[in-house]
Amino acid sequence: RRCPMFRRVSASVLFATAATLVVCASASATTFCVPGYHAACPNAGGNVAQPDLQAAVETNGGDGVPDTAIVDAFTYVDPQTLEPDGTDPLTIVGAGTDKTVITSSSNLNIYVMTQGFGERPLTLKDLSIVAPASFPDTGGAGLFIDSGRLENVNIESRNVLLQAALKVAGEVDYTGGRIFGSGGGSIGNAVETYGSEPGTLTMDGVDILGAQLGMYLTDPDQPVVYRNGKVLGTGAAASVQIFGGDLKYVNSVVEAGTSVGFTMGSAVSDVTHLDVINSTVVAAGHPTVKAIAGAVTNAANQDSIRVDVNSSIFRGFDSTYNLSAPNSSPLGNAYISFDYSNFNLLGTRTGDGSTSIPASNINQDPLFSPLGDYSLSAGSPSIDAGDPTASDPATDINGVIRPMDGNGDGKAVRDQGAYEYSPTVPVNDTTAPKVSKVKFRKPAGKKGASVSLTLSEAAKVKLTFKPVGKPKRKTFRLSRQSKAGASVIKIRKGKLKAGRYRLSVTATDAAGNRSKAVVRKVKVGS
Repeated sequence: RRCPMFRRVSASVLFATAATLVVCASASATTFCVPGYHAACPNAGGNVAQPDLQAAVETNGGDGVPDTAIVDAFTYVDPQTLEPDGTDPLTIVGAGTDKTVITSSSNLNIYVMTQGFGERPLTLKDLSIVAPASFPDTGGAGLFIDSGRLENVNIESRNVLLQAALKVAGEVDYTGGRIFGSGGGSIGNAVETYGSEPGTLTMDGVDILGAQLGMYLTDPDQPVVYRNGKVLGTGAAASVQIFGGDLKYVNSVVEAGTSVGFTMGSAVSDVTHLDVINSTVVAAGHPTVKAIAGAVTNAANQDSIRVDVNSSIFRGFDSTYNLSAPNSSPLGNAYISFDYSNFNLLGTRTGDGSTSIPASNINQDPLFSPLGDYSLSAGSPSIDAGDPTASDPATDINGVIRPMDGNGDGKAVRDQGAYEYSPTVPVNDTTAPKVSKVKFRKPAGKKGASVSLTLSEAAKVKLTFKPVGKPKRKTFRLSRQSKAGASVIKIRKGKLKAGRYRLSVTATDAAGNRSKAVVRKVKVGS
């Protein structure tokens, strides 16, 4: 039942001794206070003081009544693995991730904690699971969970390249927390699907920091939804590897270190499917790696790989994707599509399948903010450039409502990427923006005209071309949100008829302050 690379060491002898030191609770007592009564678990209402967490999670584990262990600011050190055997639902509640710690003192290749052979439905809240430095280097694991819920749980490695931080089978919800290394510790695979039971793994607001591989997903019967999180600083393997099954990557960030962002491989008789929705994928200094790479193996019964990208940003990659499949084969195909996204349009796909890159996509600098979190700055071309028909996700990675009217054109359209731009109005801002260095460039060849200018602050720029003299022409107006500093506003070929114009340029900031008009006489055509 368990992964054979890890040993399960019985703790029955150890806790037989511990059991003589405490009074076991009756079948009606289901709340244990560890390591004794404390403010969150007082000596009242049938609560039972229990100095040993292992004893608490085993007592009355099969009496048909759900059990709870409320753990104070306390570090529990198990000589082997904490295993809450039994059948009743079990909840372990800590005092906070920085206060309540579950760890081990073993030097064996084992887990810090497993769900136990009784497969008790398990909920963990407000605590940290710490893999110790005593585990063998490149050995050991943090937590194995086989159906249950994690709420505000950190999984930390102090071991040199811990094999796996979290292994999951069955239906699991993980909301809030971090998976990371500290004190010289690091992680091989941060999250693995184990493949023993069907069910969905949902991760919401969980950050994966500095692992060699962020997620290793191999179970066709366990789809994964990752929302509102960050996979940062991954090593040489990949940020995410998928071999069979579905991954929905929503409202999240991938910062590919020396690795590919998403690696995909085919599976037997099951499509490997990746959805990237309103997410930001960045190559952190290694442009030659691909954002998405995958191949259908030329072997019996291999199914297709499929990638669908919507309202997302890929930046820093020389080319965005590299997919392949066998030619004219009964085996699976390779499919990839992009909609309303911002990315380097270069990529390769070979063999059977298809590539879809409609005109809704762009390839422009998204103007990430100087905050370092890949949020958008004012004037970003990714503002209001996402899918106008999408309704999910309804908020961004920080909980900001989607969509917002980020460019001030009166229409609320979702932004591309994990962050929705929220324009703010400075308090008591009465200073109007200044427009300077206005230059008009005539259209040449197949190119349209353009106006270059410099702004003292981010603002909405309005260009008005009023015809002068004959022949009769219509006044042409164009508005664009522009960043502070130098910018260029392009005008499509054919929008301005030949002749002379009076060009007026004004700018209005977020507080509604309007600049003085800058006027130029311009000529279009011969």
